[in-house]
Amino acid sequence: MRRVLPAFIRVLIIVGFGCSCSVIDGLDPPSSQSPEISIPAPPPAAQIKLGPIETADAITDPEKVGIGVWSLLANLGIGVYTGDGEQILAGSELSEYDFWLYDFELPLLAHLAQGDPRPFSLTTSRLAAVGFKGTTVDLIRVYRDTYALNADKFLVQLFSAMDVNFREGIELTPLQEWLLMLDTFVPANGSTAAKGSYMLSVVPGTGAFSVSAQGDPCGFISGGQVHANWGTIQSNTDLGMFLAAEAAYYAIHGMLIAQSAHATLEASPNSAHEGHGGPGDVIDLTATVTMTYVPQNIPVGGTQCGVLVNLDPPLAGPQHGVEIVWDIPEVLWEHGSVDIPEGGVALTDHQGQSKVRFQARQEEANGKGEEEFEDGIVRAIYNLRNHLTNNGYHDPRMLSLIPEMMQIDPPAVVEISWHELCAQLELEIDYWQVVRVESMTDERTLKGAIPFNIDFTQEPAILSGSAVLPLGGQGSAPGCTWTNTGIVDAALSGTMVEGDDGSDMLIVELDNEFKVETIFHCEGGGNIAQIPVMVPSETELVYEDGYSIEWDVGVSGLPVEGHSRWTLNFLCP
Repeated sequence: MRRVLPAFIRVLIIVGFGCSCSVIDGLDPPSSQSPEISIPAPPPAAQIKLGPIETADAITDPEKVGIGVWSLLANLGIGVYTGDGEQILAGSELSEYDFWLYDFELPLLAHLAQGDPRPFSLTTSRLAAVGFKGTTVDLIRVYRDTYALNADKFLVQLFSAMDVNFREGIELTPLQEWLLMLDTFVPANGSTAAKGSYMLSVVPGTGAFSVSAQGDPCGFISGGQVHANWGTIQSNTDLGMFLAAEAAYYAIHGMLIAQSAHATLEASPNSAHEGHGGPGDVIDLTATVTMTYVPQNIPVGGTQCGVLVNLDPPLAGPQHGVEIVWDIPEVLWEHGSVDIPEGGVALTDHQGQSKVRFQARQEEANGKGEEEFEDGIVRAIYNLRNHLTNNGYHDPRMLSLIPEMMQIDPPAVVEISWHELCAQLELEIDYWQVVRVESMTDERTLKGAIPFNIDFTQEPAILSGSAVLPLGGQGSAPGCTWTNTGIVDAALSGTMVEGDDGSDMLIVELDNEFKVETIFHCEGGGNIAQIPVMVPSETELVYEDGYSIEWDVGVSGLPVEGHSRWTLNFLCP
């Protein structure tokens, strides 16, 4: 999404440069342009052209991007001029009606080079907007097959050096896409398709005239014996027919203008918890749109080489009235409310911001239960095309390759947390004891789980559940062995209370009826004895999934030892 004005159109797109014409010394942008992108003066003619691999390496290196931009333009044969026609780099242009760029557009190319790769489907969308009817697969095939037959071209070799393979899943950086659109729609300077096609005219609604429209051509625009190294797709396929040459000039510059727009999406803070006893936390979501496009202002009587000089208002700083469409994730609606206009559409204010607020709801569990977490991805898109139109940039040719809606990247990731009441639990019991009296040993084991429910409608909450647990073990004495088998009828009851530290505690009571059958195998015969036992027990458990307590078993004055572990398991999904 970059807006660039047709070079041929002398689009003084001084994106953030408010230069008066000449920016030869370093071509550094003023404070309104991102300070990290600085384009140095072009290297000497003998050093300006690098090979495709070296150009690709330089243009993707933030420290060398300026060198890469100059090499790119020199190899393609694209000239660079100031707004009043002073030549910075000679290209294949022979007059102002050919394709060339302004010096103040170069930082935009550098910004394009540093952008993140995006799916090729976005490129398909651009072409679909001007009439292409095929699929992304169809479009990729056209580029792949055409470039395979033109492998000697610099741009094809540059794409190869950038690992642009035109296969399924391909992604393009903004610069790679811009170069692809240049190669697809803009006829190469000097070609038959280029001749006589680029007469400049008034930009509708702007009041701006090109010099040629005034009958006073800007005669300074002339390169030299330089070959134009682009237009392979335009001249070898039918894709170029979707934009006339003049419209393509405007469109390719429109993409550069779009690059001067910068949109961000922030969440402050980036997490919220449902409220205990009242509404929960708040998250403020803010979409901000700024631009650094300041059309060059040339004094009355000065030489004006282009239709976009002296445009008013300049698009610099925070942008008021930009349409923002919010996409709020379901998790926010499930756990609170969002004060957003119906349909999710809002306009930026004079600070260039659109703000919506998420208010977490009061928590049903009121702090009890297991804490749950879920991330939500907040997205937003903005309508840059309409914004440009509303600010005087009415020419549809300039806007044709600018998507109607542009995604704000990266999205804002927020974390929502809440406590989830779990009323279905189980008490897992693992019990072992042994009695040793002289040469006699008797072992008892009890393993199993008691499912129970919590009735949160009661105050305090009531626990209830029951289970039949298996009992086992064995024993031995001189001349005898035996096996312990049986069951335990366990009835669980209790309440939920608040502990001393504020945590939720379960007071668990077990009413156990032991039915044990011991089968003896003794010398001289045997007998069977049944030992019914009633053992009530009570303990405290923290209301927390997986909480466990352990203790040693012992009876004062009796030769009994053992170990017991109770574990609380939540059965809720």
